[in-house]
Amino acid sequence: MRILDLGVSRYITPYSITTEMASICKREITLRARVKAQLHLIDWIGCAFHGLRYPQGRSLSPHTREQPAGKSSALGQGAKHVDAACFHNGCLGNIAEMDDVHRSSIVHPGPVVIPAALALAEHIGASGAQFLDAIIRGYEAVIRLGSSLGRRHYLYFHNTSTAGAFGAAAACASLLDLSDDQWVWAFGNAGTRTGGLWQMRNEACMSKALHNGMAAQSGLLAAQLAKRNFSGPRFILEGPQGLFPATASDGSPANICFDPQGEWRIMEVSFKPWAACRHAHPAIDAALKIRAALKPGSEVVAAEVETYQDALRFCDRAEPTSESEAKFSLQHAVSVALARGKPTLDDFVPPFTQSKVNALRASIKVVASDAFSKAYPEHYGARVTAELSDGSRVSEQVNDAWGDPAWPLLPAEVEQKAFQLMGKVGLNKEQIDQIFAQIRLLPEARSMAGLSKSLQSVNAG
Repeated sequence: MRILDLGVSRYITPYSITTEMASICKREITLRARVKAQLHLIDWIGCAFHGLRYPQGRSLSPHTREQPAGKSSALGQGAKHVDAACFHNGCLGNIAEMDDVHRSSIVHPGPVVIPAALALAEHIGASGAQFLDAIIRGYEAVIRLGSSLGRRHYLYFHNTSTAGAFGAAAACASLLDLSDDQWVWAFGNAGTRTGGLWQMRNEACMSKALHNGMAAQSGLLAAQLAKRNFSGPRFILEGPQGLFPATASDGSPANICFDPQGEWRIMEVSFKPWAACRHAHPAIDAALKIRAALKPGSEVVAAEVETYQDALRFCDRAEPTSESEAKFSLQHAVSVALARGKPTLDDFVPPFTQSKVNALRASIKVVASDAFSKAYPEHYGARVTAELSDGSRVSEQVNDAWGDPAWPLLPAEVEQKAFQLMGKVGLNKEQIDQIFAQIRLLPEARSMAGLSKSLQSVNAG
């Protein structure tokens, strides 16, 4: 044990999990991780700009316009104060349901970590490499914590919000070059008010976006205060009234520190090709395999989807009536894939007038499979069995969804996805190409000026 001098008081400060997590996050960054961070930045920017076209984005934009000006990019709204930009961008990235995802932790790191890192990097004049390193360290924290929370936490709490505040704090701690103790305080104060309840999924509301925006903002504030020696609880995770005893009784806090010198966890993060909840993706992929193998003249008249229990818990909606419900409907997603092919953004937008899609959706049965449930969350799998018009049946199974490390999207495919998302809100090819070019220059960029200029020149939303 060592003695920590806080000025007027002296405390005994033994080892804590936050101490070790900070040490893990501060290790040397690899080139591979920086390259992957650039790709996730492109993916997030596409998702976040696209979020401006939704009601959540349209409600958020006038609020952001009222906030003070500053140096940080608020997408579609120019340059705003660091806090306002962080919150604005944090709310946008998950609205389209196409944000990146880490499987075993069931978290979406990008929509929380990147907004906090971007806002602060621009605010303090960080280099491009410092910005990318902050993203990598933020992903490390959010994934390590999310992977340790256990399944009971996920029943009630939005893991991305819970763990996301820690990820945002780590990203900002990296940029602010905090001391060891300050890193711990940043984690402690980010965690003391973290969490997001799933009740919002049971009602027609916009709160999911708020979960991410507030988590990003919380991590930013916690790191800024830690820089000024505002202390936080060192045992916020494992303490008697900490996060795990309170909300994750079946979790494993010690797992946060597993393999401390291992590959950066950003390398494990998946990209989402389809505009639907990730839990629907393996069933979409299996359905597309069936469609690709159909003989001329054959049609699917009914289907059954076998998948893991959480996919049903989140995505069993036989009769969606809104875009949000359609994106969380296994029945709708699979019917689109079987009847029309690769789902587009517009396939999830009502009114749902495609007669073949509607007829198939009414015929689809969804069931939980013990095998897929046991493999989850390390693997997101599904099996689709289709009944054809001639009475025959055909089945296809996927054990990992497209975009996972086992079946990755190519960098060009990630860029094409982002290009399409940004084009939907009015960005032209020249604007998009300029943003991508500035992201590619980040490892050698002495400042964020080039990327900031390209982002702040876009008027959208």
